Amino acid sequence: MAVEYFGNNDNGDSNDVSYGYSWWTDAGYVCPGVGVVDVVSLDINIADIASGNVRCAIFDTSKNFVMQWDNQYAPGGTGWMSKTAFTDQGGTPIDTPQLTGGTTYLLVLTDDGTVKFYFQTSSTSSIIATDYTAGFPAALSGESAHTLEVCIRCAVETGGGSIVQLIQAERRRRS
Repeated sequence: MAVEYFGNNDNGDSNDVSYGYSWWTDAGYVCPGVGVVDVVSLDINIADIASGNVRCAIFDTSKNFVMQWDNQYAPGGTGWMSKTAFTDQGGTPIDTPQLTGGTTYLLVLTDDGTVKFYFQTSSTSSIIATDYTAGFPAALSGESAHTLEVCIRCAVETGGGSIVQLIQAERRRRS
């Protein structure tokens, strides 16, 4: 199986403190693959930390909740911070988080105001002056336009891969 990323998989050209806001790129990002794909991780590029927590989520382009990290986390350092456990909006664990390949999703970052993250200057992003580290709402609303494209990415396992990889994956699944 092949792991592919979608989102802003860049190291960013600047960084700043989030100030307890929630951020996303308006156009969203197209999930690779075809049909149902498994989510491997949802990652944020951390620039600096003093203290505080961060949480990420995935929403559809109508701004409806899809899934979120299973908890808020204090970054343990700088660079890409990856999380692999997810919950639904009510906090119930999602055993096999999945998305639909070819569908556009919003990748959303929130923090409690003390974590610096990497971004690129863009004219296609939105912010909400709300800290959702305790848990994201069922839908996003009340956003304002902004110019920061957060360095956030999602890794998914697509069906692409060599026939040998597919056979090996099937053997592992059966054992």
